[in-house]
Formats: sequence, structure tokens, C-alpha cells
Amino acid sequence: MLDPLSNTAWKADGDCYELTNTVQDRIIWDSFFADSVHDRQAAITFCDGCPMQQRCLRFALETGQLWGVWGGRDESEIRRDLWMNANGTVGSRAKFPRCAWCFTEGQLEIVNEDKHQVRCEACDFTWKSETTTQGVRAHESARLAS
Repeated sequence: MLDPLSNTAWKADGDCYELTNTVQDRIIWDSFFADSVHDRQAAITFCDGCPMQQRCLRFALETGQLWGVWGGRDESEIRRDLWMNANGTVGSRAKFPRCAWCFTEGQLEIVNEDKHQVRCEACDFTWKSETTTQGVRAHESARLAS
């Protein structure tokens, strides 16, 4: 897996890369970082079907993007999947971590402990996240202890 910050060429293939300075495009662009859930829905809808949607979500997860819409997910969904609050503080969860792509719970496995790489067994989406790895590890330990 490539370092997400050193390889950003994929962004040029994203639908949002094609947005221009027209009024309609500015409305869509502004919706990616809008304050209200209703306004962010325009960005989420815009992402649907983008060829780079999974890659964009992976970038957000691996670089800790805590604000905005990335890969069709808003910041509350991304923070939930990273187990972080709006300040970037790691929290704890009662539930097993879910897949950030397909939302399946209980199907994550750690594929590389050193690189904090996890994979969803349901959809094969793979990303790097130290906090998600910690969550998987914590829930596996609790399951084995019971």
C-alpha cells in the first residue's frame, strides 16, 4: 500500500477535480465543508458513482481528515470509523469497529500490525488506521477473555 500523502495523483481522476468556477459548481464545492448536514448532502450525493470514491475515503481515513465530505462520507462518519471526536481525541467504543466502506460490523481483521492495516472481510476494503487497529485488537482480546 502506498503512502497516502506521497501519492495523490488519483485526485485528478475524481469527479470533484472537474468542478469549475460556475455558480452551480461553487455550490457543490462549498457543500463538501458545509456546516449543516442538509448542505453536506449535496457533496455526498455528488460523490456517488465517482471512480475515486473508495480511494478518496481511504485517503481521509489514512490521513485523519476530521472535517468535510470525503469519498461520500461526512466527518461524523469518518470520525466514528477512526474512533475520534472533533478534536482528534481517540475515544473508546462499546461496539466492534465497522467497515468504513460497507458499514459491516464485526468483519474487520488486522492484516499488518506494524502498519496498522485493517481489511473488511465482507467487501475487501483495506486501509491504515492505528485507532481502528486498536479497536479490533481490544474487541478481540475481550472476546477471548470471555
